[in-house]
Amino acid sequence: MPIEHRIAHGQYIAFRATGAITGPEILAANRWLYTEFPDSDLARFQLWDFSEATIISVNIDRIPAMAGQDKQAVQSLSQLVIACVAPDDLIYGLSRMWQAFADDEAIDTQVFRDLRSAEAWMLAKIAPGTK
Repeated sequence: MPIEHRIAHGQYIAFRATGAITGPEILAANRWLYTEFPDSDLARFQLWDFSEATIISVNIDRIPAMAGQDKQAVQSLSQLVIACVAPDDLIYGLSRMWQAFADDEAIDTQVFRDLRSAEAWMLAKIAPGTK
């Protein structure tokens, strides 16, 4: 599967997309996360790394549905922190579109160009006293 996941630093879910990615694959990975960890801090804190994605084939009409999954999940999780890593200009633009639709008081999002910055931001959000 072009989207793999791992538990990073024992504190959050990190997704890594490689090769050609489709919108349905992103929706399926997100659906899996919210089904597998419906009320867990692991689902509350997410990092999506598109550094190794060669292309994302997403109909822009589906981007609101992607953000909608996060908005629905926040009802049971109370807060989400989501970082996206998108060095490619097209993927960066699509990630920013998702960010605009996901914008919510309970959803803290950031789009980064590099993984190191995204991880540092995520760990700062998880640090004691920031939850």
